[in-house]
Amino acid sequence: MAGGKETPRQKMIGMMYLVLTALLALQVSNAVLEKFIFINGTLVQLVHETADKNEKLLVQIDQTAKDKGSTPEKMAVLSKAEEVRKLTLGLVESMDVLKEKMIEITGGREDGNPNKLKGAKDYDKVGSMMLYQGAGKKLEDDLDNYVKTLNDLVEGDPKIKEKFGGTFPLGELTKDASEIDVFADDPDQKNKGFLEITFMNTPTAAGLASVSQLQAEVLEYEARVLDAMAKAVDAAFIDFNIIVPMVKPRSEIVALGDKYEADLFITASAEGIDPVMKINGNEIPVEINPQNNIKMGKVSIPATSEGEKSVTATIEMNDSTFTEVVNYTVIRPPIEVKSAGLNALYRDCANPLTITVPLLGAQYNPTFSVTNGKSRKGQGPNVQIIPTSRRKVRINVRSGGFSGSLEFDTKGVPAPSVRLLAGNTPVGESVSAAAASNLVVQVQAEENFARECPDDRVYLVQEGRVLISGSAPRPFRGPRITIPRSALSPGKIIVVRLDKVARRRYDGSLEPVPSAQLPSYSVSLR
Repeated sequence: MAGGKETPRQKMIGMMYLVLTALLALQVSNAVLEKFIFINGTLVQLVHETADKNEKLLVQIDQTAKDKGSTPEKMAVLSKAEEVRKLTLGLVESMDVLKEKMIEITGGREDGNPNKLKGAKDYDKVGSMMLYQGAGKKLEDDLDNYVKTLNDLVEGDPKIKEKFGGTFPLGELTKDASEIDVFADDPDQKNKGFLEITFMNTPTAAGLASVSQLQAEVLEYEARVLDAMAKAVDAAFIDFNIIVPMVKPRSEIVALGDKYEADLFITASAEGIDPVMKINGNEIPVEINPQNNIKMGKVSIPATSEGEKSVTATIEMNDSTFTEVVNYTVIRPPIEVKSAGLNALYRDCANPLTITVPLLGAQYNPTFSVTNGKSRKGQGPNVQIIPTSRRKVRINVRSGGFSGSLEFDTKGVPAPSVRLLAGNTPVGESVSAAAASNLVVQVQAEENFARECPDDRVYLVQEGRVLISGSAPRPFRGPRITIPRSALSPGKIIVVRLDKVARRRYDGSLEPVPSAQLPSYSVSLR
């Protein structure tokens, strides 16, 4: 292939031709070879389109060179551009004559139909003409001389060379099999020269497609050279050959019951033009969007203060400049907090919060710091806040360039509730002597506290005593109290006292519960 900057359509055609050439080398069926007629027709269309585009580019060079003072430098470039166009037309025309000769020696067309060739599958005549009768050698020499002339013209003018896009110098068009990836490692093909790999054992349809492909590459080389010459004289020819629909929403956030509103319009980009884009006079990076091949400038402006803002956007293409003033508003995004309770945070407890900034969207990736407390970071917007002071807790939120803060009051842990159970039945003022032999003490966190701080809600009975009238005190640990049945009889009084209870905190440590929060139980036996 010719290389350089190719349109997606040119790349597709080149790939189709390369695949079919490889199939031809493998001696595939005649049904596949008939596809070359279709490929040739498509290549011929591409040749005509590129030739028209190059002619327009020459006209633009001529107009610019003359309109901008006809300086010797610009007129010299125009002269070289005219030479390139003349040389290209002559070569393409001679290749058209060669294709007509291929059709003529293989029987011509059927009833004058250009797509019906009598000798489309003839494997002998085209190869013989190109390899053994001198036609191929002349074509090879013409192509080599053409590329050398273009390279010399570009090399001879530093400004044209400076503006040349893509790889320079232009590579040869007459590549041997060893220079083509698909054949380079094929032991049956890699030693063949340009003429052999292109025309040996080649049916007429494939020979025509091969010459048309070479014509397309010749015109592509011409386009690259003329483009450099146009840039050298500051020609403002812009070919908007990439056109895509765009949707610009009034807002990307739509309230329930409201309407999604947007402007639908067409935007275009010139594949051969490298625009310079600026914001407030400063150049910004330009990248190609992989979804639509549109060249887009990457705008990034830190929002350091609130209020109405504006920027001046500029796009420079050749000697044309397009300017637009863009207005926008910077607001401080509100911070939202989700929690089981938000009146105040419990001191020395892990209060779980979900802190979000909805306007930041997917860019929101927060970090948290705490004044008068500490934090335990969870996933995404989730965090646990542990107040360590009676003063207000300040939570500082940062995400990218955004920063904000929240304040909460603090409060102490409420007293737990204590109850006595016989089996699974809560014990009231009295219990049967039989049931009292196996009692359970439950220490439960206050309901709101248990919901708001689930990692701090577990209480453990560490020390307790059971006093039974007429008996010595019986110490116990843990929630279960076992009393011998012999010590129990109707009419006696059981007193349960909790001497030491601790709350297991979020970090596994134990915090003693004040003794004032631990009531005693008196139960009479019946």
